[in-house]
Formats: sequence, structure tokens, C-alpha cells
Amino acid sequence: GSETPDDMDWFAALFDLDHSRFALRPRLLVGGASLQVRHIAAGENHALLLTTTGQVYSWGEGKDSQLGHGDNSDRQTPALVSNLATYRTILVGCGDTYSIVLLASHRLMSFGSGAALGLGRSANEGSVSLPSRIMLNWLNGEKLEGICTFGAGPKHVVAIHSNGTCLSWGVGDWGGRLGHGSTANVHQPKVITLTEADANLGKDSSTTLRSFKMACAAERHSLALTKDGALYGWGNGCDKQLASESGIVDRPRLIELPQL
Repeated sequence: GSETPDDMDWFAALFDLDHSRFALRPRLLVGGASLQVRHIAAGENHALLLTTTGQVYSWGEGKDSQLGHGDNSDRQTPALVSNLATYRTILVGCGDTYSIVLLASHRLMSFGSGAALGLGRSANEGSVSLPSRIMLNWLNGEKLEGICTFGAGPKHVVAIHSNGTCLSWGVGDWGGRLGHGSTANVHQPKVITLTEADANLGKDSSTTLRSFKMACAAERHSLALTKDGALYGWGNGCDKQLASESGIVDRPRLIELPQL
């Protein structure tokens, strides 16, 4: 049933919570009614909002600089990320303690804690308090610019390039959720390659599959969808989230979909 005031008082007393700091029912956000919202994203203790004009607002906990305002202060209401105001943003995402945005120019920018590794930056870089561009590496002489979408998990990111290439970076534990064949951490965007065993491609050597169009990243696993409708999954599948009896899958594996 629905919570009553007494239920909320009991809940607050049990966990020593202040009523002003939690809501058991949906509550209108101050300032939200005046914005035309296109997209939203939520992290562990913060959130991002993208307007129809491409502006980004953030609010919540800011101790890891994940709000992008150049400080580590909390924001109680949505506040414009001013350093992104001159750009048009088309997608926003949140990890536990970091944020990532995709610009209309198909460049990625990130801010927040470097400990989560979702920033896509060098290993020795700490927190980034203002939006900073993620530099992509080269693959076979081709510079990987032109990201068209991404999925942000608590501690890792999976992104899709306009040519269909799939990349990932972040913390690699939980059974290889980055899809690179190991549980090693990857600090900067790295292309995911598939072997014959992974994708039945009919080739003996590793190859880059260039047909992905969508990706998502969860706590322990990742999924990616190809342009022809094939679904791949990898990571920790111990709860059957990879639609397989195999518990650990450290490279993309085709998920068999029901036939209609």
C-alpha cells in the first residue's frame, strides 16, 4: 500500500533521516517546471538535466565535483553548468561520482571523480571540476572522433562511434564488464574487438565489429545493439542478465533473442 505519514516517521526514525532530505513520493523539482526538458540522468547522489535547447543543469551532491560547476559544493536545485552554455549538448549521463555529456559536435566531455575511471582520462588524473574533453585514441590510422551515443554505468562507460565501433573504459572488475577479455581497468576509451569465438565472424584473428548503434552500461554488465538488431552482452551474468548459463563473460557474446 501507499506510505502514510506514520510510515514515513517510522522510516525516518529507523535510519535517522531528516524528512527534508528524502522523499517517498514523487516531488516537483524547484525550477523544473520552467524548463523544456529533453533528457535526464541520475547518478548515486546527483542528477543532470538536458533542455531542448541543449543546455545542461545539474544538482545534488557535489563533493566529487560531479556537478561541473568548478567546485565541490552541493546544489539543492537544478543549476546551469555554465561552462557548457556555449555548446549544444545532445545527451547526458551519470555514474556514481562522475558525469559525462555528448555535444552536437560528437565530442565527449566529462567531469567529477577520477577514482571511478568514467572520466576517460589519464591514470594519474584526479577529480575534474569543470567539463573537460575526452580525447579518443587512434585505431589503424583512423582517429576515433564522432561519438554518436553512449551508456554510462556507475563506474564505466560504453560508447558508440558513428562508424559503428564500440568503445569502453572505466573499472573493469565484476567479471570483465568492459568487454576487453580481462578485468583490468581501462582509463581511456578503448575499442572492443571480437574474436571468431565471440561473434562467429568466420575469421581467425581479432577484428573490430563496426555495426553497433546503441549501448548501455549497468553495475556489473554491458549491452550493445547492432544496426541489424543483434544484441551482445558481456560482464558478470551470474543473475542471468546476459541470458546465458555462463556466469562470467569478459568479451561481447551474442544473445539469442526470441523468434517472433
